[in-house]
Amino acid sequence: LYEWLAARSATANAIVISSDALIYGGLVDSRTHQLPQDILTSRAERLLNLKSLGGDPLVYVFTTIMRSPKASSAPVEPAYYAEWGPKLFRMGVLEDKLDLKEISRKERKELSDLKVEIPQAVQEATTELLLHGVESGNFDYLLIGRDDTAPYSQAHKEARKMDILVRELPKEKIRFFSGADQLGLLLLSRAASRVSYEIPMVYVDFAEGKGGETIPAYEDDEIAFSAAEHIHAAGGWPTANLARADLVLA
Repeated sequence: LYEWLAARSATANAIVISSDALIYGGLVDSRTHQLPQDILTSRAERLLNLKSLGGDPLVYVFTTIMRSPKASSAPVEPAYYAEWGPKLFRMGVLEDKLDLKEISRKERKELSDLKVEIPQAVQEATTELLLHGVESGNFDYLLIGRDDTAPYSQAHKEARKMDILVRELPKEKIRFFSGADQLGLLLLSRAASRVSYEIPMVYVDFAEGKGGETIPAYEDDEIAFSAAEHIHAAGGWPTANLARADLVLA
């Protein structure tokens, strides 16, 4: 994949890259791989150096924070999830609540017991965030998705910690929100908007009832916030004025 990309990057106006594919081999592989850290690092560094190959293309990268689902879905989860998946998910929920200072005494005891029960090797995981590419200007945009998350979850906690780390980075170069499957199409839309010098105005019309305050299943934000973040990431701009809108999202 990288050799194909490197051979064409100098003639491209823009490049949209899945870091999960270029570093691990794919989204599922990012959860199940057994690659040593030095190989992962060297693959990430190749992406950081794409602009040096010539042509100065716009480089858009998306990556995901690995999910911690409630149950195993073999073979798309690591082998240990068959035994530890639900417990890992519960531990992520409790650690998130602890971090937010919303945990009860009973839940503290449960978390303590889980930390003793779950093997340390299972707990250890690394998420390649590629933030240096934004800081150095090697990436023109970095989109980070939280895969299959929930209001209380490990991915939610990781994203909150990460948000603190990158608060100084410009919003026009980086976004984080729930989702995984749509990230490539969002960045393709962003690239197309940039190449054509267009910023489409998007009006969002929510259903009656809770509407924009709804938190969808497998996400951790209200849909009004999520919709606005998606519009920004795709290269558009939200508008509350229907008459000014180029597009309507219902």
